[in-house]
Amino acid sequence: MKYEIKNRFSGEIQVVLEGESFRMAIEAGIKSRANLRSANLYGSDLRDSNLRGSDLRGSYLRDSNLRGSDLRDADLSGSDLRGSDLRDCYLSDADLSGSDLRGSDLRGSYLRGSDLSGSDLRGSDLRDCYLSGSDLSDSNLRDSNLRGAYLEGADLRGSDLRGAWDEKSDRWREEWRREIDDDLDNGR
Repeated sequence: MKYEIKNRFSGEIQVVLEGESFRMAIEAGIKSRANLRSANLYGSDLRDSNLRGSDLRGSYLRDSNLRGSDLRDADLSGSDLRGSDLRDCYLSDADLSGSDLRGSDLRGSYLRGSDLSGSDLRGSDLRDCYLSGSDLSDSNLRDSNLRGAYLEGADLRGSDLRGAWDEKSDRWREEWRREIDDDLDNGR
């Protein structure tokens, strides 16, 4: 089956991919290094896909299902992933800088060493995520759920963490603020 992938900005056909399913066509396109930058993949069902090392910069993946996908070393910088299901994804060393992830579900995802700097994560669910060594600087994490997230070594400088925990977790918020302030005072 053939699938026409359009550019999210111009609406013109950017690439035509073939596969038994949409997911298989996208995987084949990534394997063959097809141009998927700024692709309109709105509402795509790409569950359990192998998208490792993909170049999806500036793509439109709003309301997509990427649950359980392998996105290691993927470039999703500047992408629109609002409301997407990214639960249990493997996103280590992925570039999500400047992406719009508002309301996305990232529960249980592995994001070690990923770049989320300048991303909008307002209202996102990051419970039980592994974010060690990730760059979250200047990100908007307002009202996101970070319960159980592992953030040791994560860069949170300049991030908006207001409302990121419930009232029961205020002591953690204060400890993190002190830790961030200490890091800033020590030039880290």
